[in-house]
Amino acid sequence: MTKPMPLDEFTRLPPALTADCVDGLAGGIDQVAAHAAPAHRFLRYGWYDAALQAYGGAARTLTVAREGETVAALPFIAKGPALLGMAEVPGCYWPFRSFPVRADADVEMGKALLDRLRREVPDAFALLTRRAVPFRYVEHGRVDLRSRAPLIELDAEGEVAAVRYNNRSIAPFDLDPDEVEAFYDAYRRFGRLLHDPELTVGFRLAPGDLFLVDNQRVLHGRRGFSAGRRWLQGCYADKDGLTSTLFSLEASR
Repeated sequence: MTKPMPLDEFTRLPPALTADCVDGLAGGIDQVAAHAAPAHRFLRYGWYDAALQAYGGAARTLTVAREGETVAALPFIAKGPALLGMAEVPGCYWPFRSFPVRADADVEMGKALLDRLRREVPDAFALLTRRAVPFRYVEHGRVDLRSRAPLIELDAEGEVAAVRYNNRSIAPFDLDPDEVEAFYDAYRRFGRLLHDPELTVGFRLAPGDLFLVDNQRVLHGRRGFSAGRRWLQGCYADKDGLTSTLFSLEASR
């Protein structure tokens, strides 16, 4: 004989996410915009249609749906030589060249969107993972740190392993002439994504708080501060040294 099980005892599976790409402007744009953050609710079908009429281009729309309901809609058009496979959001200038996302969308939605974008517009992403650029930090007479690496580093399985984005220590790019325009366009796109309020998390540190960050996995910064003074002590630790100590402690148990 079976015993009835209350609904709250069932394990809830995460919502199913599906990503799709269609030709033209998708009708779901307005559905998403209606539930977007207030500052993004103007990003409707008519906005992009007017941009296409003014600036030209044949649009496609990348959408992400959660349990069949569209939660993000990213219209884009081809940009530059077809050989580069680059694209941009239709519109005038940033921040108005953006796309709507439901206010209750989560990190998994963003991952689904970027995974599909990587397939639809692969070359801009590939360029940032393939081309190594120089970094340098100098304190004359004391420190001269140099490195050369791609802005986005992939592991052997093609997953993102590290991200490098630091205006303070990035050095002048030494690119091949035929890559300059494409690389800077991809670099600007990447920077705009990183500063999109929909893709950032903000919080306030309290006195005594300790914030540990893996510099190659979490991009971080501080907002402006004008009320009084603040004191923040920063320090760096070598990750190899930390993991070596951890492994040694675990082995000695």
